[in-house]
Amino acid sequence: MARFGYLRAALFSFVCLLALAFTANAQSPAPTPQVLMPGPEQPLRVAGKSSLYCAGYIRYQRLSHMPEIVGAEEEQEQRTYADGDIVYLNAGSQQGIKEGQNFQIIRPRGDVKGVHKQKRGFLGTYIQEIGQLQVFKVHENTSAAQITFTCDTALLGDLLAPVPARESPLQRADGNLDGARQRQEHHGEVAGADQEGLDRARGPGTARLRGIGIHARQRRRARRGQGLAA
Repeated sequence: MARFGYLRAALFSFVCLLALAFTANAQSPAPTPQVLMPGPEQPLRVAGKSSLYCAGYIRYQRLSHMPEIVGAEEEQEQRTYADGDIVYLNAGSQQGIKEGQNFQIIRPRGDVKGVHKQKRGFLGTYIQEIGQLQVFKVHENTSAAQITFTCDTALLGDLLAPVPARESPLQRADGNLDGARQRQEHHGEVAGADQEGLDRARGPGTARLRGIGIHARQRRRARRGQGLAA
């Protein structure tokens, strides 16, 4: 009998707890549904990172002493390095290197020659852009860095330069180059029609005089060019 009373008391307590739980849920306010609207589309860039930082350039200034990749974490087993590889530099805090600093990896490919018949002497050095790295450990005269972006495989001996600030323009809303070309041709036709209208208004000899003036200017330019060549 005592056991039956104990079970009845336990059952009554369980029912009371359920009733309290249902009451609490009924009193709590229902969450307000939220409607997520899609945000405005971000305009696209004309060129991506590879196009901005992998094209190479011609440097007119002579290359002075620059930090250099002189070693790597796995240099006994590999000779080329790419994204994520650890490399060592021959510059440290004494040369102004700081932790977290980013550098561009470059490789001089030789002086530019024979691209213009009328220019002589030094025209610049073609610089191949290899990639970028970030310094994470700096000592007095050495540093450790991780390659973060590559256009081509990096090699021991590649030089480091500050990362240039380059930003791609945004794509036009229409993005239609053919439309731009058609508008340009249309403007040219309108300009030609306007000139013909002016010639007719000024008289029948105006177009002929204008043509004579153009030929005279061309002859003067030719004579000046011959004088410079002589």
